[in-house]
Amino acid sequence: MKRILGYAIAATFLASPAYAQEASIMWGVSFRGSDSSWAGEVEYKELNIVRSFDLSTAYINEGHLGNHHRDGFTFQAWRRGELGRWSAGLGIGPYILNDSGTGKALNTVGVMASLDVQYNTGGRYKLGLRINEAVAHKTPAVLTVMPTIVYSADGQYVAMKRHEIVLHPIVTGK
Repeated sequence: MKRILGYAIAATFLASPAYAQEASIMWGVSFRGSDSSWAGEVEYKELNIVRSFDLSTAYINEGHLGNHHRDGFTFQAWRRGELGRWSAGLGIGPYILNDSGTGKALNTVGVMASLDVQYNTGGRYKLGLRINEAVAHKTPAVLTVMPTIVYSADGQYVAMKRHEIVLHPIVTGK
């Protein structure tokens, strides 16, 4: 039964239309009070889930701020607006992080809020600036500011037809 349910979920996901996607690489600075360090982020974003509403997932490394070495994953919902070649978005979502610099690893969940401004260069690439604020239990709040390079598959509409999907069961020996 679990195998059939898994196939049904996979078929539903694969058969649904995929709209524009973006992949982003960011590198910049993180701040906590007077401390600063490097920061980096890799993000995948699905655009226009609903008009001007996007979803993203990202891995973030907030660098080494004092005795805190934080990194983790965030899943965010975005509201985006566009004006000419410029776009701006606000995102918020859970942040699952590990703070390993305290001598004892701390795994916790917090909230990530983001502001993103992008300039479309006219091709598939965009340049931008991302500001993240991360707040989590038992670890200090961190602000990151990162220039962004975005690869966009915007304008591409991909629809997979149901008859094109082939599901192969995994056979295991006992």
